[in-house]
Amino acid sequence: MISEQTIYLMSTSSSAIAAIIGLISIYFYIRAYNSVKNSSGTLSHAMRLSILGSISLVLGVSAMLVYHLFEFTPHHATVSAPADLTWYIFMFVAIILFCFESLNLIKFNQFLAGIDKTLSKRFKAKRK
Repeated sequence: MISEQTIYLMSTSSSAIAAIIGLISIYFYIRAYNSVKNSSGTLSHAMRLSILGSISLVLGVSAMLVYHLFEFTPHHATVSAPADLTWYIFMFVAIILFCFESLNLIKFNQFLAGIDKTLSKRFKAKRK
């Protein structure tokens, strides 16, 4: 049977790994945003929402990391409620931001589909 201490260690380490990977992904999101920020407004807006959503996710996971770090300490009673509330708030904000990002990417895809349709009509007309 797995002991409580092992479960604690697994949850703490997985939160730490998720926070580190999240920070790395934010770095790459920012690099990608810098390459497209002067292009289409819809794409750059979606990238900004993606960066904000990722920051919100990392902050939420970091709050849960704090919760797990203080789990078996005398300060757990004072830290657990704010950390838990912070987790839920940042996860909810991230979901909302990613929903808006998806809507922006749908608009961008419709824009690209319109360009593709226009170009294919022009090339078909030239072939005849």
